[in-house]
Amino acid sequence: MIDWSYIGSAGSIISLGLVGFVGVTLLPLRSFQLMRKYARGWRSSELSRVALILVAVASAAVVVYGAPLLIGLFHCLTDLRCGPNRAGGMISLALFGVGYLAFEVVALVAKLLAKKRGSAA
Repeated sequence: MIDWSYIGSAGSIISLGLVGFVGVTLLPLRSFQLMRKYARGWRSSELSRVALILVAVASAAVVVYGAPLLIGLFHCLTDLRCGPNRAGGMISLALFGVGYLAFEVVALVAKLLAKKRGSAA
C-alpha cells in the first residue's frame, strides 16, 4: 500500500530544498537587482522609498535567518554532524527555501507598491 502522507511530506521537503538550493544563489542577485531598481526612484516617490526599505529589510532578515542554517548545512556536508537522520542537510535547505519564498513574497509586495506609484502619477 502506498503511504501518501510520507510521499507528500518527503516531496514537500525535497521541493523546498531545491528552492533553498537555488535561493542561495538568487537571494543576493535578486536583492541587489531590486534595491538598484527602487533606488532610482528614491527622490521621486515615497512609495519607492518604502519599497526599497522593505526589500532591504527582507533581504537582511533572510540572511540573518539563513546563516545558521547554511552553516549547519556546510557542517553536515563536511563533517559527520548531520542531525538525527540522513536528511538533515535537505531539511536545512528546505528551511532556507521557506525563507527565500518569504523574501519573494515581500519583493512582490514591493513591486505592487512601485506599480501603485506609477498609476498614481
